[in-house]
Amino acid sequence: NLFQISLEKIDWQHDDKILLNNCLILSQKEYPVASFKNRSDFKGVFAPNLAVMSQDLFRYNDSLECVFSPNVTKIEYGVFYMCRKLETVDFPKVEHIGSHAFTASMVKHLNLPSLRIIDNYALYLCNQLQIFRAAKLTQAGCILFQNLPSLELLVITSLKTIEDFFLKCCSSLTTVVAPLLQDFKCECGCCPKCTGALEKDQRKLTMQKKLADLQEDQKRLFQHKQELTEKGLKSKECIRNVIEKSYGTEEIDDEIVESGGE
Repeated sequence: NLFQISLEKIDWQHDDKILLNNCLILSQKEYPVASFKNRSDFKGVFAPNLAVMSQDLFRYNDSLECVFSPNVTKIEYGVFYMCRKLETVDFPKVEHIGSHAFTASMVKHLNLPSLRIIDNYALYLCNQLQIFRAAKLTQAGCILFQNLPSLELLVITSLKTIEDFFLKCCSSLTTVVAPLLQDFKCECGCCPKCTGALEKDQRKLTMQKKLADLQEDQKRLFQHKQELTEKGLKSKECIRNVIEKSYGTEEIDDEIVESGGE
């Protein structure tokens, strides 16, 4: 609770679009386009019920610093466009981010575990962005990660197809987790593609996957062996019980048990 808001005092039926401690309280699931555009009278947004952020919703908000909206699934065009103080966001359920959604914002970390689609220019001029994680991302637009000088970590585990110059001028990018990424062209001379670091990372990931698969195969083999051993022991015990009932304990011979009572 960054703004020290007493949630118990909020009447979610009536307290909509009110300000508490420089924080805008939103109780609805969606608001009209550009509802809070050009406003600068709040530093935070607390919107636990918001499902869709409509176009230009907070565009040109010069004071917005953080947003808590854990149930948002879609962020449309230009929502945080030119929100130059925005650093902290929490969107665990967002699946689709529209064009220019974060353009020229100051966001540093984007952890988007549910994201599947991100459109053109969504991160344009996000010069402070250091970490981007979206393991389920399968569709990425053009001019997305280009010219992000602070980007250090990129996790796009499921992404395959991308545009040429995908990482152009990402000179600080040291770690790329993208095992499925197809080859692309770039001539900037400083991104992981041009320096060879991307190819090295992909080879490393391939080897790690092979090792993990081998370990999993060994684990399954060991479990199967244990199951067979347990079945064998149970079978021997059954044979021993039958012989005991038929001939008594004195007649039991281990060789007979091993042979199945023959």
